[in-house]
Amino acid sequence: MRFPKTRRSLEIFTSFVAAALLIAGIRLNFPKRHSAIAITYPDIIEPGQTLRILARGLSPGAEPGLSFLGAAHPFYRTGGGDYRALIGVPVDCKSGDYEWTLLDAAVRRATGASGSPQLPTPPWGSRVPGLSPWGSAGGRGPGSRFAVYVRPSRYPSAELSMPKGKMALTQDPRIQEAAALIRSKLTLETADQLWKGKFGAPLRGRLTEIYGTRRRVNRNAAWRIHRGQDIAAKAGSPVQAPNAGEIVLTGAFPLQGKLVILNHGQGVSSLYMHLESIAVREGQRVEAGELIGAAGTTGFSSAPHLHWGLYLHGEAVDPQTWLEFEF
Repeated sequence: MRFPKTRRSLEIFTSFVAAALLIAGIRLNFPKRHSAIAITYPDIIEPGQTLRILARGLSPGAEPGLSFLGAAHPFYRTGGGDYRALIGVPVDCKSGDYEWTLLDAAVRRATGASGSPQLPTPPWGSRVPGLSPWGSAGGRGPGSRFAVYVRPSRYPSAELSMPKGKMALTQDPRIQEAAALIRSKLTLETADQLWKGKFGAPLRGRLTEIYGTRRRVNRNAAWRIHRGQDIAAKAGSPVQAPNAGEIVLTGAFPLQGKLVILNHGQGVSSLYMHLESIAVREGQRVEAGELIGAAGTTGFSSAPHLHWGLYLHGEAVDPQTWLEFEF
């Protein structure tokens, strides 16, 4: 018997033999071919920064997800056909080696992709044996684990002084209810990406306090972490949308003062506090540069300024990064 010499002829010959054996009642089990999945992500990151993970080679109908720090998160399809996950590394995350795990659709639906801690926490603290720290994952599939190193934070500390009248706001009984409502809007998940390119600064002014600053008020309160940027400006200065999105919350709250929240889609939200006035309504779509309000000093604030924050699935990240890089 003569065997075929070319690869194509060999494939035809193998199929013919398999068909003949199948008819004869003999079944052959050939290994299935899987398309390679390429994963790209940074292997070193700082607390408060955005972990951007790209997955290529997945089928158009795939619904992948991932788990990181015990929480499940979705991938979203990008305009280029890839899948992208944007995860906020907590600003108070301790330095060390961590892991994230690729999830398939069934696991993601079972655990939820809202960012709530529903997954069992993996054994943190050591890299996966044999795994490249650069995160190259050609051919890897659901259940694969990837290493990322979170380096020590380098954020400053600051002492603040607030008058007694403002300190009284911290005892307002509506604080918890307001916090729950705001939290619910900052954790919205919508499939469409509304933002385009880099974000722009929402207000022209002097940056008075950066994201991540450890703050203490009047020297006797507990230290707290500042989860946004403070920009000083004259009362009434225009505040603009830094990118396209939908207004999902407006109102006045005890500590936050007059507030606006923008949903930019795919788990990305932005928040604007201490406004003097609000120029938009809930449900309204806005474009980058469109007026949303005016800077002020409402709520727990001692001088006219804007506090703005950027959130990924409810986790506050450094907004400065989104001004400098396109995610």
